[in-house]
Amino acid sequence: MDARTHGRNHCALGAALAIIAGAAGHAFADIHYHGFDHTAGLNILGTSHTTADPLGGPNKVLRLTAAEDSTVGAIWATDKLRVGLDWETQISFRISERGGPGGLNDFAGADGFALVIQAESPNLIAVNQSTLGGGIGYNQLTRSIAIEFDTWKNDRALDPNANHISVQAPLTGWATTSHMNDSLAIATDIPDLSDGSIHSVRISYISGVLNVEFSNVDSPVLSVALDIPGILDLTDGLAYVGFTSATGGCWEHHDLYGWSFTIVPAPSSAALLALGGLLGSRRRR
Repeated sequence: MDARTHGRNHCALGAALAIIAGAAGHAFADIHYHGFDHTAGLNILGTSHTTADPLGGPNKVLRLTAAEDSTVGAIWATDKLRVGLDWETQISFRISERGGPGGLNDFAGADGFALVIQAESPNLIAVNQSTLGGGIGYNQLTRSIAIEFDTWKNDRALDPNANHISVQAPLTGWATTSHMNDSLAIATDIPDLSDGSIHSVRISYISGVLNVEFSNVDSPVLSVALDIPGILDLTDGLAYVGFTSATGGCWEHHDLYGWSFTIVPAPSSAALLALGGLLGSRRRR
């Protein structure tokens, strides 16, 4: 092989690899909120509202539910997101000001929040008073998947403890917080959700597998195979994404500090074809 041809092939191969690496590593931002001074693009329902950061930070937080008895709130991105593709969402949250009687739990404070993907409407909010707190705001929503961050042990839902994450998807009918019928995966070996610290969580959906990771934990705390378009009966891969929360006889602040949702594209077909051609050429030589 001529040295100049060999060099050109190496340069072309490097360029093709760079294109592929760039395509695989770059994510197109669908939404991004670093604080909630501005809430354009969000539908804020129930008791959810923005408020000053209780830690004194410069940006407002989005309080899903306050530390008050029997509240429910929800927020939804007003536009549908491309949940049928590979994606990742990053959440920064803080749960604080636990209150109320502890009951069977080791401490007061309840009930948690959930990231919810649903196919119905950006105006949904759970209103069933009989399951208000324990329903975490998504109970009885139809065509939905919830990743719940649960801070209260409900025996009737078969909760393992008062600090767990569960992926909930109803087999039929509407969503419930029951772990007997609707839980696809549960994680209990996780940081203390309601310790008053700001927690950063990354949830990714890549090649049909959902992973939940904390920034201060080396490996995913939860991983489960999940057919989101199939469960939600999506024809176009689009659904509404948002958060729900509720309190009951016990309560706590559920504050969001930031939220992003990005699509992670596969390598471009053009780059893959270019790489295949170059490798084929190298083999022929």
